[in-house]
Amino acid sequence: MSILPHELLDLIADNLHNDLGSLKACSLTASPFLPSTRYHIFSTIHLLPPNTKSTPPYQKFCSVLHSSPHLALLVKDLRIVEGSRSPSESLGTPWVAAAGRILASILSQLKLSRFTMVSHREAPDYWDTLPRRLITAIQDVFCSPSLKSVRIFGFAHSPLVTLLMGEAYKLKELVIDDSALVQIISFTSRPQLEHLALADSPTSTGLLFALSNIDFSRLKILSLSGLSMDGSSVNSLLTLMPDSNAVETLNIWYKTDIDFGQYPLEPLDIVSSLPRLRFLRVSGQLSILDMAATLAECGLHKTLESISLEAGVDFLQIDDPMHWSEFHAAFLRFPRRIQVALRLAKGQDGYKTSLEERDTIGLLIARGDVIIHESCSYSTLSVHELEP
Repeated sequence: MSILPHELLDLIADNLHNDLGSLKACSLTASPFLPSTRYHIFSTIHLLPPNTKSTPPYQKFCSVLHSSPHLALLVKDLRIVEGSRSPSESLGTPWVAAAGRILASILSQLKLSRFTMVSHREAPDYWDTLPRRLITAIQDVFCSPSLKSVRIFGFAHSPLVTLLMGEAYKLKELVIDDSALVQIISFTSRPQLEHLALADSPTSTGLLFALSNIDFSRLKILSLSGLSMDGSSVNSLLTLMPDSNAVETLNIWYKTDIDFGQYPLEPLDIVSSLPRLRFLRVSGQLSILDMAATLAECGLHKTLESISLEAGVDFLQIDDPMHWSEFHAAFLRFPRRIQVALRLAKGQDGYKTSLEERDTIGLLIARGDVIIHESCSYSTLSVHELEP
């Protein structure tokens, strides 16, 4: 193979950064690819539950670091997962505690910018089973000045978040679920985060306590998941925001275990609460009237640039011309061009065609202002999947 300019090799690898298989293939094709591909291959490491038929991932990774210690400097994002997300799969044997010595050794060699710990186990004493050596190694990670992002899920009975807040002085991003919200109340200092995501909260109570202990002076992205549509939960949270807040992006995922139209969505009070907001994303079982009301409220905001409304459409509403008329009117009154996403369950092609053939909504679909997505269910996206 002829030697290509390093800039071109870097460009190829950069465009394949999410395609691990292609990156590995490139690295095997020619040695000049190695520096560029290794950068992406080792930037994010997932240590998942072991498969009984093969060598555990943590052992494989430990062996790689032992034979090529210089690769440790390439690892920026480490994700440790205990148990299975799928309820249909067995949780298997707990492995993190058993691998504590090796995991501690791995952590001691890395200078991470992002660290994720996920536990799909509900055992109240799970944290107590972790060896002290591993806990110390985690604490050392939190102390590292290179650490900028921490994501913690499923550690309801552990001091993990409290431990984090006592050590992570340079933290810019925090993503946690409801099991860890209560620990924020005990923060001795108010972290100056740039991205905060609070996931899967069944009520707004924990969120209210959590947000009251956060310094919003530098916060740019706020993501809230699992909120109920039957009250003023979001607006109650927004009232906690200081007038000088710098939030530019607001992502909201509402719970979807309710009937369409059972609780009309309360208009978001973003005009006075988030004066610098630029991007808004709202996802849930929104009715057509909910979306029309949201558009009307957002049209008063002076800095808002982009709105994404993601809704599983109630099939009965599709044939209601009055609802679509109000939605279309609100859309046309909006001072800037926006895009709305509607989700339809797969196999409902007739409803999709019905939308496309309507005079009002059909025109918006043809222009690309309204996008139709097909999905297997109406469940909203998880904030776990959110990337800033």
